[in-house]
Amino acid sequence: MTKASSAEQPDTGIFSRYADQAPVGDVIPFYDDGACHLFCLTPPDGSLYFPERLKATWRHLRSADLVHWEELPPALAPGGDGDPDRDGVWTGSVIRTGDQFHVFYTGHTLEGDTPQSVCHATSDDGVSWVKDPLNPISVPDVARFEGKDWRDPFVFWNEDEQCYWMLLSTRSGAHPAVSRGVVALQTSTDLAAWTEAEELYETFLTHCPECPEIFRLGDRWILGYSRFTDRRGTVYRVADNPRGPWRHFGTEGPDGMNWYAAKSLSDDTGRRIAFGWVPDRNPAPSATTGSWLWGGDLAVPRELSLGSAGQLAIRPVAELSALSGRELSYLASYGSAAWSAAGSEFTVDSPGGFGYCILNPVVPAARYTVTVTVSGGQDAAIFGLAVQTNEQLDCGVAILCYPGERRVSAVDLTAARSELANEYEKATTEYASVAEGCLPGHAFDALTLSVIVRGDVVEAFVADTVCLTYRLPTAEAGSVALLIQDGSARFTHVRGQLVGHAE
Repeated sequence: MTKASSAEQPDTGIFSRYADQAPVGDVIPFYDDGACHLFCLTPPDGSLYFPERLKATWRHLRSADLVHWEELPPALAPGGDGDPDRDGVWTGSVIRTGDQFHVFYTGHTLEGDTPQSVCHATSDDGVSWVKDPLNPISVPDVARFEGKDWRDPFVFWNEDEQCYWMLLSTRSGAHPAVSRGVVALQTSTDLAAWTEAEELYETFLTHCPECPEIFRLGDRWILGYSRFTDRRGTVYRVADNPRGPWRHFGTEGPDGMNWYAAKSLSDDTGRRIAFGWVPDRNPAPSATTGSWLWGGDLAVPRELSLGSAGQLAIRPVAELSALSGRELSYLASYGSAAWSAAGSEFTVDSPGGFGYCILNPVVPAARYTVTVTVSGGQDAAIFGLAVQTNEQLDCGVAILCYPGERRVSAVDLTAARSELANEYEKATTEYASVAEGCLPGHAFDALTLSVIVRGDVVEAFVADTVCLTYRLPTAEAGSVALLIQDGSARFTHVRGQLVGHAE
């Protein structure tokens, strides 16, 4: 399938999508015997919208180093007429017991009043799977839950309770409309017989908490899920035990609306590594179809941790450093304010005004990383950098830090000027934030920005704590810009490197 938002891309060394350019949907990560496995929902070739696009198949990737990925045969495909998964195999989870592997997944059918159910499959090698003839093994309890949402089973062994837990994404039949989205729980001692479902976590302003998971970080339990209603994206809660109560962090999640359906695994070193996807842009957006599609590019693997203040932090996995190619050389062009430069350090003084410096790569590049540490800017109104931009700063995305508010933001700089547009109405949407994060307790001094650019996909990590992910309207190569508003700062250790193959 051709990528909806840009032309076919060469291999960059970071897996984005399949060799045939099929997009990546929800990811089911699983770690076994030194290898990371990703089972990825993949839509039918050429499909864009529901219901065709969601007649998904599970495709299978494997890696020993999180850098080089091998495409294995598809694991699961939709069933035939009368099967509970005839119209799609949706998100689930993988677990191993002894020598046998189990998949629990969502079976989707467009027939009947309960279109979603939990199905089961087994494998002796983790590659070839046999569906359970007893499917479905769990169906909605319509006496207590709405019948249309019963999906995304996440199964794990709860050591404290000596039983398996299965989380489910569903909706309460009793709560007020604004809080019907709930995570339900069923338990089992043998993965065969499951208890009646009970509510584990109640949301607010969330239609259905998709792709839930529970895992441990240190001595805390973390509940993650994704939502497509209130502030779209992947969010996390924390508790002292998996029964809760589940409390909020200082921020809702470590990324914004363009990192979706993220789920994670623990490797043999104890790291918690998360995988999510960046949605494709809709080539023909409308009020019916929206601006974004389900599925897109796989985001880079990210490590989750608890920071010193007990907040959830996110950073790219260390293995990605092996992908760094030759260093990019820049020619500086100073647009405004008083700048001075020495090697890879740039100093600016711009009291009461806007200052910027354009760094034009000697060799144009569309896939690269750029890092910079900003010191002395804690009293500025705004500081940051832009990528994939130009001398006019009217394209690309700016990663902006607001020290006084302890806030970081990604802003699409594309200004779609039109003589026919109502300038007043247009001004309400131009330069609006496309991703935001907070750094409570951070001094905003000696703050490092590390940005991974892969054509139109930008993943900006700030202080190894939050990430701002966005897909630009274009994948064209661009420049880097250092930015400041009303303040002084030093931009040090400015460094750009190609990602993967040479351009």
